[in-house]
Amino acid sequence: VAKQEMGWKLLPFLIVFIAAVCFFARFLLSLPLEDRLCRRIWTCLQAGSAILMCYMIWRLEMKLHWDWQEIIQGAYQLATDGKLNDHCYRYFARYPNNQFWLTCMAVYFKVLHVLFPAQEIRFMKLASMALVGLSSQLSLWMIWSCARMWMKEKEALLVGLLVICFLPFYLYAGYSYTDTPGMFLTTLLVWLFSLMVKGSFGDRGKRVLCILSGFAAAVCIRVKITGFIFVIAVIIEQLLEERFTRKNWRQALLQTGLIGLCLTAGLGLTGALVRHTVQIDEDTRNRYEFPLPHWIMMG
Repeated sequence: VAKQEMGWKLLPFLIVFIAAVCFFARFLLSLPLEDRLCRRIWTCLQAGSAILMCYMIWRLEMKLHWDWQEIIQGAYQLATDGKLNDHCYRYFARYPNNQFWLTCMAVYFKVLHVLFPAQEIRFMKLASMALVGLSSQLSLWMIWSCARMWMKEKEALLVGLLVICFLPFYLYAGYSYTDTPGMFLTTLLVWLFSLMVKGSFGDRGKRVLCILSGFAAAVCIRVKITGFIFVIAVIIEQLLEERFTRKNWRQALLQTGLIGLCLTAGLGLTGALVRHTVQIDEDTRNRYEFPLPHWIMMG
């Protein structure tokens, strides 16, 4: 009951907030801003966003806990000892969806361990936070860059303002869990797709973008399985975008096939890398992994 009453009390503030955002958007779009000035405003805003994000990451630093702890500790063990302890071994047998990101962080930590052999796990945790902060800022830049391809500069600046004020970007940036790299990789796919459609590339350039998109899609799916939703959307868009002439159909099928081929190859390579790094045997997997209904429910 208390939660319901609080919800009704917050509703007027939500309405006022939405109205204020709409008023500001209308005001911004009515200003006579030159394209160059819009780009400069964005540059200043992102610089301020990066400073604020760094402050929040360090100021709100959390102790290792939850699934984030398992990935950081597991990656640290792989980087220093070359194997997981029994607890981590059982955890990643139970949650195979986290194995690829564990592998990525283990490679990252191995490089850091070679460069800074005396540093321990807190240093690795801070390094992971810095990596995620960087990827979050790149996500912000790619969203603004995509908006510039599809809209005018003032409208793209508005999109940038809205996304740069989106608080979850800052609150998640301190966690090196699959949500943040999954967000970065999905944004990367949107950016590559926008370049493919709106960029001034020839057939060869588009083929290169298809190859990059296929491998990026494979990594995205390995990090966060829900990324396959956008991959399916891109493939459908490729098939429907130019459908009126035989030549365009051939080009769309070629690009879709190239994405699918690179996606399949990327899934095979990343799967082999995970099996080489984690090495969970079939008996352990059958004993600890959650059954199929769990993954259907989570999906």
